[in-house]
Amino acid sequence: MVDEGDLRLLGPVGIWRSGRLLGPATPQQRSVLATLLLSRGQVVSLDRLSRAVWGQQPPVSARNAIQGYVSRLRQLLAQTVDVGLATASPGYRLDVDPMRVDLYRFRDLAGRARTSRPERAGDLLREALRLWNGPPLANVAGEWLRETFSVTLTEERMTAVEELLALDLDSDRRRDAMAELSLLMSEHPLRERLAYLTMTALHQEGQRAAALEVFRETRQRLVEELGIEPGEELQRLHQQVLCADPPRTRASSPEPVPPTDVKTGTRVPAELPRPVYGFAGRGQELKWLDDSLTGEDRVCVLSGTAAMGKTALALHWAHREKIRFPDGQLYLDLRGYDAELEPLTTAAALNRLLLSLGVDTTGVPGGFPARLGLYRSLLAGRKILLFLDDARSETPIEQLLPPSGSVLVTSRHRLDELVVRCGARRRSLGPLPDPDARALVDGVLGTASTRQEEDARDELVRLCAGLPLALRVAAANVAARPEASTTAWMTELTAGNLLAGLVVDGTGNNPVMTAFSGSYRALSATDQKIFRALGGVVEADFTAEVAAAAGEVPLAVARASLKTLAAAHLIEHHATDRSRFRFHDLVRLYAAAEAARTPAWPAIRQCPSDLEFLDSQSPHAPPDVHFWGSAVACC
Repeated sequence: MVDEGDLRLLGPVGIWRSGRLLGPATPQQRSVLATLLLSRGQVVSLDRLSRAVWGQQPPVSARNAIQGYVSRLRQLLAQTVDVGLATASPGYRLDVDPMRVDLYRFRDLAGRARTSRPERAGDLLREALRLWNGPPLANVAGEWLRETFSVTLTEERMTAVEELLALDLDSDRRRDAMAELSLLMSEHPLRERLAYLTMTALHQEGQRAAALEVFRETRQRLVEELGIEPGEELQRLHQQVLCADPPRTRASSPEPVPPTDVKTGTRVPAELPRPVYGFAGRGQELKWLDDSLTGEDRVCVLSGTAAMGKTALALHWAHREKIRFPDGQLYLDLRGYDAELEPLTTAAALNRLLLSLGVDTTGVPGGFPARLGLYRSLLAGRKILLFLDDARSETPIEQLLPPSGSVLVTSRHRLDELVVRCGARRRSLGPLPDPDARALVDGVLGTASTRQEEDARDELVRLCAGLPLALRVAAANVAARPEASTTAWMTELTAGNLLAGLVVDGTGNNPVMTAFSGSYRALSATDQKIFRALGGVVEADFTAEVAAAAGEVPLAVARASLKTLAAAHLIEHHATDRSRFRFHDLVRLYAAAEAARTPAWPAIRQCPSDLEFLDSQSPHAPPDVHFWGSAVACC
């Protein structure tokens, strides 16, 4: 028991201290507490709190009643420590250490178990499951909270139970595990994972007939009650038993079978890739996502320069908020700017989504329109998150939009047509502020030990100009050195060229250059030419007239090209003068490098310094336009 107070969701909702229940006293107050805990650290609107208490038909006095419930909750929470319930427009925010809440302790223990050795994993899972005291949210008011969250929470518990049973089957707890499996199969006859474990255990015991009978009964129930066949993994195991193939040595290692929604018979996908470790900052952007994807079926676009951390931010938010999407999370990499693979076609993307939903696309007739109709039918009315990563254009996104649920898109392009035609919300991601960039570096390297090291890290943050990928590469290279000294590595980096120096040690790979090159390759030949030309312009910002002179093109062509480059986040508008544009520091270095590599650009020559100016002799350059050579070309 946690002396300073336990906050519980996994069973009856309540606040406990030293083994004693403090409250809340009424179901309505418990609904408010549960909603705030489920959105820990985020602002929860009064409308959502009202829905949690009364469903879709709140009384006229709902706002005043919610304020009263919050006031009484504050009195209860005052008896614990380090818990804050703040008023924050348009509602309230509960700030609490996640390890004080049974749900988040459960998730932490279950997550650690998945990366631990089997003996330790079993102990962690047993500790996690002991936190459950009955059905989740058992004593809240109304049905909205339970209908929205209980299925997902119960699924998390059953997944942990199945993982523990798989481990126990490979230990001296085998007999107990088999007995528990028998009981669970009678309670959950449609869970294919339980059937898989039961069949595996019986097969390992030499009881082939019994294992085959489990498959027969499970298949019959799935067909009769849901109208579906068993999944691929269960059918593969059935064939192994039929052929008397040796069973797996570890029952805990089958390929996972996505859970099935017993109401609809469709799979509940959980496809989010692993989040980026050491994520830092982006508080305003996370709040924007919270506000934009709460309560309604919305489309949100995160756009920004290559290597700006769009996918990392989207993944961080999606993992944090996946409980909002009890019907699953679909993920698809559209490969818009992949260095080696062509962008995913809309038809291929649709086929992958159907496979994720458990559909055998080889048996769907009628081509693309029929499959698109099936896809929309499967997702109609479902609270699902569709994460479309690295989009290059609006076309596949528009066609793949589900009839309900939320869509999160990342792209290097602004995708303005999605805003116009689909009502999407869009936010451009800028560089990390210096404090957040420094937090990212410190997260990789630990606390600086000397003042000299502090100053070196601040200089590293300045040179990388808030670009998360550049910061990660630099910090990783420092961490890989035996002396782990930013000071020593910075001396080496600044002796050469910054962009060329951002190579991952021992690989020869420059992730930042690779990311920028994907955006550059997507441009037309004219836009590429102007981009290269602008890489040689000395001024911190520039106009269309400067671009026309530098690129030796008509002014109208230069204006159109600047709009294209801005939409692709290769340049940006000046903060106070929309007629002027500017580069991110590292993108400028890349543009200069491309100019130096391109024979068609004679005005730039190699030089020993990034800031060595050239006396331009170009007849197309006005007197106030100067050009400089990039040290990238000299290194």
